[in-house]
Amino acid sequence: MESRFVRLTLILLLLLLFSVGHAQAKGIIIKATITGPGLSNGIEITDEERLNIFRDFEFAGQIAKPQTVENQPHFDIRTSIGYDTEIFMTEVYHYYPASAEHPSYIYRTVVNNGIPQDVQYFLPSQKTDLALRNLLADLDASLPNGRNISRTTILVWFIACCCFFIITGKIARLIHPATNRVIRLPN
Repeated sequence: MESRFVRLTLILLLLLLFSVGHAQAKGIIIKATITGPGLSNGIEITDEERLNIFRDFEFAGQIAKPQTVENQPHFDIRTSIGYDTEIFMTEVYHYYPASAEHPSYIYRTVVNNGIPQDVQYFLPSQKTDLALRNLLADLDASLPNGRNISRTTILVWFIACCCFFIITGKIARLIHPATNRVIRLPN
């Protein structure tokens, strides 16, 4: 009787430990990797500010598989979920930015232990779509509709235009130097 009690207690203890491990397995996004048009190699993101974009994903609604999936350029976003450097789950998002043929949408797959599960298509919220577009523009990715002007590109153009106007002003002074003529008005 006593050995039966010990076995039962050990089994309950193991079940308890197993369930606690699964309860703690939620984790957070610790890394994101993006590949797609205009990104020569996969870009790995680990800084907290940019990771918050993926942590705050919002979807406007689930949709049926769009007809344009096979022939449209898209970005593969792999978010690694875990603690510190231990990764136990990966979510894969295929982000299709809006184009003339369709609105933005996301194809989502959850990968557990290398096995794809839970495939769904979503429309991203405006907030999520804008955040993804801005991030991709900052990474100099090629976005449809010519909207791939990053903040860095805008800053470079601003500085170039300022330099152009300063140099043009200097050249104008060299060609037509100011004279110190005094103009007297009649009394």
